[in-house]
Amino acid sequence: MTTAGYDKADRDHARADRAQALCRAVSELHARGLCLGTGGNFSVTLGRDPLSILCTKSGLDKGKLDPLCDLVAIDANGAAVEAGGKPSAEAKVHAAIARNTDAGSILHTHSVYGTLLSLHFAGKGGFRICGYEMQKGLEACARTRTKCSCRSCKTRRTWTRLRTRRKG
Repeated sequence: MTTAGYDKADRDHARADRAQALCRAVSELHARGLCLGTGGNFSVTLGRDPLSILCTKSGLDKGKLDPLCDLVAIDANGAAVEAGGKPSAEAKVHAAIARNTDAGSILHTHSVYGTLLSLHFAGKGGFRICGYEMQKGLEACARTRTKCSCRSCKTRRTWTRLRTRRKG
């Protein structure tokens, strides 16, 4: 086997691992009532140069995702780069977030509670979580003993600005 063969095998293995991890995370969110039915959009970054993202396909029940057939690779603009499925309607937003941040994954639920919080705090740009017991379970907060920020966007125009913004 050539070096290129090992590289492809490594990439395929990494993709399979990330696909399984993403589907497990979505399954857990679904079990907690945070993404019922087809609600929510989820992705994981596969590579940075060029940017490659594995995203949930459009219109699927998030409680029954199969890592082998319910995800599609998208590029830095949110376009599918492989046959076999239409990416989530918000794939461009996932691509923009991954392109402009160091996000390794994006878990965008459409839970009732999340939607209500988002609407309530949209004018303030989001909210911070500080001093709650549940923060011990959030790795970044536990490690740094800091506040966790949750960003919120008020309008579709904010998403459009984010999609067109470039990191740097």
